Parts: sequence; C-alpha cells; structure tokens
Amino acid sequence: MDEASSSSKPGNAAPSGAASAANAGAAAAKKPPVYSAFFRLMGMPNFRFRLPSRNWSIFLTIVGSWYGAYWYDRREKDRIIQHWCNRVSHLATQPFPPMMMPRHLTIVLSAPPADGLLTAREHFHEYVKPVLVAGGMDWDAIEGRKEGDVRAMVAERIREIRMRAGEPGEVPEKDEADENREIIRETREKLGVTDENSQSCGGDIIIGRNTWKEYVRGLHEGWLGPLTPPKEVIKDDQESAEVQDAELQEASKNGANYTEAVVQESGLIKETPGSEFSQEPKESQVENLVDSLVPSESASGEDQEDPVTIAKAEEAKKEEEKKKEEEKAKGKRKQPVPYNTTKDYASANLPATIPQQLGPSVTVSMPHLLGFLNTPIRMYRFLRQRELADEIGRQVATAVLAAHTSYQQLPRENEEDSFAESSPSSLSELQWEQEALLKREEPEWHKSVRKRAEKDHEEGKESLWVDPLVVDPRIASRMSKFVLPADNGDGPLQ
Repeated sequence: MDEASSSSKPGNAAPSGAASAANAGAAAAKKPPVYSAFFRLMGMPNFRFRLPSRNWSIFLTIVGSWYGAYWYDRREKDRIIQHWCNRVSHLATQPFPPMMMPRHLTIVLSAPPADGLLTAREHFHEYVKPVLVAGGMDWDAIEGRKEGDVRAMVAERIREIRMRAGEPGEVPEKDEADENREIIRETREKLGVTDENSQSCGGDIIIGRNTWKEYVRGLHEGWLGPLTPPKEVIKDDQESAEVQDAELQEASKNGANYTEAVVQESGLIKETPGSEFSQEPKESQVENLVDSLVPSESASGEDQEDPVTIAKAEEAKKEEEKKKEEEKAKGKRKQPVPYNTTKDYASANLPATIPQQLGPSVTVSMPHLLGFLNTPIRMYRFLRQRELADEIGRQVATAVLAAHTSYQQLPRENEEDSFAESSPSSLSELQWEQEALLKREEPEWHKSVRKRAEKDHEEGKESLWVDPLVVDPRIASRMSKFVLPADNGDGPLQ
C-alpha cells in the first residue's frame, strides 16, 4: 500500500526541483549594480541612495530648521533695512548750493555695561549707518569708553556754546581733536560756508539707555551748571594730580634704582673704600654711567661693539623713552568732575543764552544681555533680529526726516527701584517722557554695574547708570524728540 502510494506521486519532486533551478538561474542572470565611474575614479565609496537613519534624520532636521530660521531672519532683516533706506533716499538726491554743507547729526554712543566700545560701534554700523547713508546725512560721534565720558563731553560742548555766545568763563584745555574742530569751524565762517542745520535742525541720535542717562545728565550740567569749575572740583583735580605725580616719581625712582642695581651686578662700577667714585652721590653715579654707556667719537671700534656696552645703552634709552611716555600721559586730559549735582537743579538759574527749544533727539535701542543662563533668550533674539532692525530703522528715519515735537508728561509707572533712592521727580504722579525711554534695558545689565554703584554710594559718589534719571522741568520742556511724519508712516514694505 505504501509502495503504491509512493509510486502514485512521482511528479512531486520534479516541480520543486524545477523551481529551485529557476531561482538559481534568475539569480545568476541578475546583473550587478552599475556604479558611477566618477566615484570609482575618485576613490570614493559606492553611494546608495536610501532614506537616512533615525539619528541622521534627527541631525538633519535640527540643522535644517536652525539654518532655515537664520536665513529667513537675515533676509527679512535686510529687506526691512532697505525699506527704511528707501523712505529717506529722496533726500540724498536733492541739489545743494555750492556753499552749503549737508545736514549734520551727532551720534552719541558709549560702551554698554560690562562690555567694550566695539560692541556699540558694531551696533551702529549694522543698524543705524545704512539709513543715514541712504538719506545723505553727515554726522560726527561722541564716544564714551567708560561711565561718565559722555556726560563730560556733552556738558563741555554746551559750555563752549555758552562762552561763544558771550558768557564769561574759563576756557578749558583742548586736545588736538577739539583744536581741529575749532579750526574747521572758523575756516568755514570766513569762507561763508553755511550749514543746512541753520535752515532745518541738527539733532542727536543716542544709542542705549546708559548713554541716554549720561546725555540728559550732561545737558543739565551744561545749561544749569557754572562755566568755571567750583572749588570742590578744583580741589578734587589737584588731589588726583598730586596722586598721579607721586606715582610718577615713585616709578622714576624705581627705574633709577633698577639701573643702579643692574650696573653693580654687571661689575662695571666697583665701590672700594676711599675711592673717589664711592664718595659721589648716587644720582651723579647714574649720570656718569649713562655718559659712559654712550660711545664717544674717539672710542675704538672694539669698544663700540662691546655687547655689554650696547645692552646698557639700550637699557638707558628705554628708560628715557619711558619717562617721556609718563610725562605725555601726565599731560593728557582726564575726565572732569561734574560741575553740579542733581540736587543743585532747583536752585540753579537758567542762562540768558539758552534757546527756547533745544536740538531734537531720538533714542535707539541697544539690547545687551550677558550670562550663560540667559542663553535661551539670546538665541531667541539672535533669530529675530528683524524686529530690532524695524524698530531702529524707524527711529533713525525719524531723525533723517527731521520732523520733531516736544516731550510730554506721562502718568508715572509704579515701579520700585531697589538699587537707588527715589528721585525728587518720582514723588509726583506725572513723569517726563524722557525718564521712561529705554528703561526696559536696565534690568538686563550685568550685576557688576550695580555692585560698583553700591560702592560709589558708600563713598558718596554719583552713579550715572544706576541712579534714577532726574530731569529739571525747565530743561525737559525745552527738549524735543523726532517723530515720523504723517506721509511717511507705516506702509507696506517695499
């Protein structure tokens, strides 16, 4: 029965064998993939186009998203800056009389807290300068490297204006830049060259909250302060000069002692009891040493080429150069002490030369956030610079278009300043608009600024950056701000 059943199914093995043979033939007939000859000649591996793995997908997604966000933000930023440049470009094409200078603006900037001046300069070149160039403006800059520099320069310029108008006062020492500016001004007056500012207005562009506080403080010091430094200021300057002279004398003394020690170690001068050289004073010994180190005309070639003599001559030459540099630094002008304080505003009298309206101004934001823990906020701002470009472009365009109005009084915000005492103006319900401009930047300043302010308060000094901004109503009412004209409002970006 088993044999019959097995013999009755002889074809079962044949189909299975034929299928396996067909599969083997198909595999043998399948051609190998053809790879690029370029990759083979370059020695590169054979690439197979396939979907990336999970890890590669994550990497490419993150990198692509960041690059896309960065590219979009920079494209929109350039487009926004170009939009504001187009709004003011018509001013650059207007013809000028041959004896008239273009409108002149003053850029006021200073180093942000806990950083250098280069940061403020880069901020100006990136956001402010393109609009000024498109509008055909001319400008000069007031730069402050440390706290108080802007205040001193603004106040000094105002005092010069008052003395030029006829008020008696003490002419301060001028550096080379001030002298050159005065020469240029006098030359233009003799040639009859006028300025467009006489027909429209000049104006100031202030970058950053810290610069704005110094600018306002300098305005009050220049218009409400005296033209001659008070006795307290002269006393402080004399004390600082005496301290500096003592430091220079100590440095020169140390240099002379060092030279004498080197000479004694070299063995060029040997002191022996009863010798004439040992009885000379030390100063004359050093002078004789310097004279001996300088090769004379009658000296032989071997003496002039002595390495020890040449080294000592170079050392003496370096000491002389060091003394000259110290004398030059001694004569360099320092930051002057304020001529008045915020408490003197109420008792000060306005000068007769003050105009009814001061030059207009506009503030430009400069966010400056430091610290590792603030990295997420800094990354967010890095990818949204187009918003900052739009804000700054609008403010600079208002200054270029020259439309301006007076500052107003606004309701006071109930904010407690935990770092300084309240100002006299903070006791009222209204505050001047100047007090609140760019105030949002102060909480982002580095903590070292507040620590230094606490130290200054302990010493009885004024901290311009941390102390509240105090304005006098007589000065605040004369200040004006740039505004955007109605026909140049917010329209579609071009």
